[in-house]
Amino acid sequence: MVLVITGLGLTDAVPKFIREPYIARYSMKAWPVIIIWGKIVYELLFTDFVRQKSKIDQQFEEFKGKDWLMKIS
Repeated sequence: MVLVITGLGLTDAVPKFIREPYIARYSMKAWPVIIIWGKIVYELLFTDFVRQKSKIDQQFEEFKGKDWLMKIS
């Protein structure tokens, strides 16, 4: 949607009856970009990026205490 509206919004790819009264008049080229920017800002503010250990780290912790692993290395 972003590529179509922002990239092709004011070209001949969009019919004239949609392009002139809606996209050009209401500056619809900026709306999808503003929505995406708002979503990114929201996620940066409210998403907890520090989570539990990944599956690989959990598996490593399980194997770390095994005796056979120490014998191999």
